[in-house]
Amino acid sequence: MAHGATTIHRLYAISVGQTGDEPLAEDSLCGGRDPLLAEAGIPSAWSTRKTLGARTLCRALALPEDDPLRRVAEADPPTRLRSTTGWRHLGRSALIEAGAEGVTVEPRLEVPLLPWTTCRPIAFNLDVGPGGRRASSNETRREAARQHLAALPAQATWIRSDGSADAGVRRGGGGAIIFTALGETLEVEVAAGDLCPSTRAELFALRPALERVRDEPSPAPLVACSDSRAALSLLSAGAAAQTTTIGAAIWRTLLDIAERRQDREGAISVHQLRAGHWGRSLQYLHRIGRHPSVACLLCPDKRCPTALCAVVCREEADVPEHVLLRCPALAGARLRLTGSIHVDPSRLRDADLVAALEAGYLRHREPLGYGPPGLKGGKRGGNRTGTSAAIFSIEAADVGVAYSGEAIPGIFSAGLNLLEMHNQERQDLLNYWARVQNMFLTLYGTRLISIACITGAAPAGGCLLSTSCDYRLMLDHPKAVIGLSESLVGLPVPDWMRINFCDVVGRRHTDLGLQMGILFPAQEALRIGLVDELAGSPEELRQRALQKLEHFLKVPDVGREFSKTASTEPLISYLSGRLQKDAELFVDNISQERVQKQLGKHLASLKNKKKN
Repeated sequence: MAHGATTIHRLYAISVGQTGDEPLAEDSLCGGRDPLLAEAGIPSAWSTRKTLGARTLCRALALPEDDPLRRVAEADPPTRLRSTTGWRHLGRSALIEAGAEGVTVEPRLEVPLLPWTTCRPIAFNLDVGPGGRRASSNETRREAARQHLAALPAQATWIRSDGSADAGVRRGGGGAIIFTALGETLEVEVAAGDLCPSTRAELFALRPALERVRDEPSPAPLVACSDSRAALSLLSAGAAAQTTTIGAAIWRTLLDIAERRQDREGAISVHQLRAGHWGRSLQYLHRIGRHPSVACLLCPDKRCPTALCAVVCREEADVPEHVLLRCPALAGARLRLTGSIHVDPSRLRDADLVAALEAGYLRHREPLGYGPPGLKGGKRGGNRTGTSAAIFSIEAADVGVAYSGEAIPGIFSAGLNLLEMHNQERQDLLNYWARVQNMFLTLYGTRLISIACITGAAPAGGCLLSTSCDYRLMLDHPKAVIGLSESLVGLPVPDWMRINFCDVVGRRHTDLGLQMGILFPAQEALRIGLVDELAGSPEELRQRALQKLEHFLKVPDVGREFSKTASTEPLISYLSGRLQKDAELFVDNISQERVQKQLGKHLASLKNKKKN
């Protein structure tokens, strides 16, 4: 047994502690504890002496220059005994054997970021959707990435960085290309060191790009893209979780950029609110034609449904007086900040108070999908982004979703935003359709319980929203109709919409409904199975929806979610595998002259109807 243990120890020592041909000292093979350590699988200090020496040396060299231990590590005093070597000598020998002689050691992170450092304006997204799974094909993953990128803000400063190292550890370096919001194209290159893993090279490529745009005067969003999931995962752990100098430096730069851009944009916004003219007001954007709806392209009427406060109350237009003094959603904030829910207008001279109230209002509005005022229409792609954001924000709560549309009396959802499809650039059309695809995949594929409360007309996109839900209730009213009516305005119905509709009502009703653009009245929709229940009043509709939701919640989640996934997975996989192809086909069809002409006529008729 002792001989066997000694042999194991000798083999381990040769592979770890020696170069291969150097004989081992006899005292490393014997001794009271060595056989026991070898049998337990624990290497002796002798076999790991060079590794320990190199680690201690590097840790000492990473300390500040005035640290006593670093001065000891850098010193080279003569040895008293030829046979005695210390950690400095062993560490240097190990680094020479590893080919790392003369390599600069990165300074140790002495002052980490504080645990309570606010990271809210900075978000990391490592998930590109269902098509980005490892099990998917390369083409499917590429299309999922394209669709994900298309959903990001186009009016932004974009950074695309990449880093690499020879064999993953040698001669690291990287670079980045920057497309600024002002239309400039910049390039940066950086060396990451002779000994550098690929992940570290990716971080070194990102840092100078961020520093390059730090002082950019534009308040536009900043989007940084990297192909290294490991690097993004390291950064996404948060500012306070960084243990390396490069990680902390990147986070400090990100926070500095966020603060500078927020300060510039926030100062302008506070001044506008106090002056009574707010550029983020939906009423203002609607008045100048930058927040249109299908029902109303633009108008100065403050009582127009499109101009009403979108947060909670919908009592009046979201003018500065409403946001700062009267919006019920901010009653708690006003009470905390001023001691009363009724604020004296004279207190609005305090810029910090105005900034706090605005921030609270925007936080309430954010889940609804409303972006910054520079975005076309004030709200990205109608309510598509808002639907996805709302679902993502409550999926962690393990509750059902009741989807109801009451923004405009008599209309559940006016459908797809035709303004986003009429006389638009090809890239804008691709971006819009990517948001529609994302909306459907999010709502149709959610593990939550989804119930549509159809309170009025639900043509085209409204029908798509409804059929994407688990259960549909409809108001029994003459104005309540539902169907895929795209053919009436000259638009073809995408195949995945047709499949979804067919799964609900069957092949024959699908053929007739899509070809003729039929909008089914409530009773007919119930007869063909397009809706599950009818209600005589909006209040009854809500009560029945809540009852059905409670009924769903009594079923164990494991069984219900498994059954739902089995039903929805085929269509999700089909669409996820051809997102780019579907978008290209849609744009090709919508760009045809005859289709654009028909769309123009339909929009003109809506505009004339509004005037009359």
